[in-house]
Amino acid sequence: MDRSARSLLQVEVNGELMPGLIVYGLRPDSCLAQVRYSEKLWPASTEPVAVRLGGDGWEVLAWELQLPTWPVGKQFTSAIRRTLEGMIAAGCVVAWVGAEGLPFCDPPLLFEEACLADGVLAWLAASGEFDCPLQPDRPLDPISPESLAKLRAYALPLAGLDDGPVVSS
Repeated sequence: MDRSARSLLQVEVNGELMPGLIVYGLRPDSCLAQVRYSEKLWPASTEPVAVRLGGDGWEVLAWELQLPTWPVGKQFTSAIRRTLEGMIAAGCVVAWVGAEGLPFCDPPLLFEEACLADGVLAWLAASGEFDCPLQPDRPLDPISPESLAKLRAYALPLAGLDDGPVVSS
């Protein structure tokens, strides 16, 4: 059985599961910047489905990105980073990659290890800190608990996660 990330990661399209990723971004709910998707990053993809979730002072943006073909190696990592940069450019303090069926929680549980462990496959902070262990032809490899803790620290003030320290850039 194929256990590669490419074979396991999916998005829902018209009620059917298709190969793909979900790209998320967390930003203030007062942000009005438009998120711009570049089809140049994922040439074979279809137009992503945009989703918004919101709460008291926060908004999570999501692109459900169907990928009939996947870049590999450095091209894949570059496409992930540049896609996440699109979320950051739209006012997000953090952006990350997940997929249908992987753990996801709204703030204040967002990025809690008990909730989101194994649910974040790559991430980028507005400071530029980036982590992407994900590769399509390797087994699914979420970020480490240490990396998840860093991501959580960047999101603390916005998501009302707690009043702990904030990572400085």
